[in-house]
Amino acid sequence: EIVKKDGKFSNAWLYGELPSLVELSVGEYTVTVKSPESVKVNWESPVYGGSMDFAILDGVVTPLDVVCTLQNMKNSVYCSENLIRSLSTFEVKVANADGFLVWSSGEVGVYSQSGDGTKTIIKEPAKQAYFSVNPLNINISGYRSLDGTSANLAYEIKKVEARDHHILYVDAYVTGQ
Repeated sequence: EIVKKDGKFSNAWLYGELPSLVELSVGEYTVTVKSPESVKVNWESPVYGGSMDFAILDGVVTPLDVVCTLQNMKNSVYCSENLIRSLSTFEVKVANADGFLVWSSGEVGVYSQSGDGTKTIIKEPAKQAYFSVNPLNINISGYRSLDGTSANLAYEIKKVEARDHHILYVDAYVTGQ
């Protein structure tokens, strides 16, 4: 979308319909570029956008390069080999004010961790989630392999911003309880 700052011109195009050259009268403008509207919580749905101000001078061609950045948040879930062994079945639910998504035990990524804390990715998650910019609530629920009792954990990420990539590393240890 291109808008003249005095409000006397506004036009918008879809990506495939944008002409190679747009003729504008002399003046100050703002161009805004964004992904098509999308669901606020969805799998594999990044939303990009950017804008810039520019001036048109008489008889001068003004090329523009608008930098677009991620406008929502990406979320990836990895579970340790230890958690995979400790829980016979589980799910990871990530939610915010606009909705939630659930990874089953077979959809999460898997990592191992050495004694010094170094993580090695064994398997990437089957899917990535994208959320609107709102605090996240994470709930992990499952059943212990040891005795079939339930195991639950809840966590909140309060400080979030556009372009964040929340990589959730979930681990477990046997407590004997």
